[in-house]
Amino acid sequence: MTHRTGSILLATEDRASRRFLTDNLAADGYRVTAVGSRAAALAALETTTPDAVIADVNGETLTLIDAVRGADGIASRIAPDTPLIVLTARRDELARIRYLDRGGDDVLAKPYRVPDVADVDAALYVAHVVTDARGAALAIDPTAG
Repeated sequence: MTHRTGSILLATEDRASRRFLTDNLAADGYRVTAVGSRAAALAALETTTPDAVIADVNGETLTLIDAVRGADGIASRIAPDTPLIVLTARRDELARIRYLDRGGDDVLAKPYRVPDVADVDAALYVAHVVTDARGAALAIDPTAG
């Protein structure tokens, strides 16, 4: 796998998931700040600006999506095009749509496998290629006809 660079904030309450994702993303060259609660994630966001956020939506970390994408002060310290990948135990399409509507850029369902982690890596890579190529996040111009 190609080694990349960048920083990721990983917030999941499940210790095994946190370790698995941290180990695999670090092996791909990412610097991972792994936390186990919403409070720890918000504290980390006070002192760092990650290139991506991966958040588990089970338990108290569900509202982390809103904190990252909302206007509560945290969002002002994170670029609006920062990839936000949602982790969930739910595999149904309706849940996926809801997480994407709340501001997630991709959804990764449990249980995780090595190819799933590769998909996370690819999603982060694509997000940064689009940003780097254009100098800003890709956006749709509603006035273009």
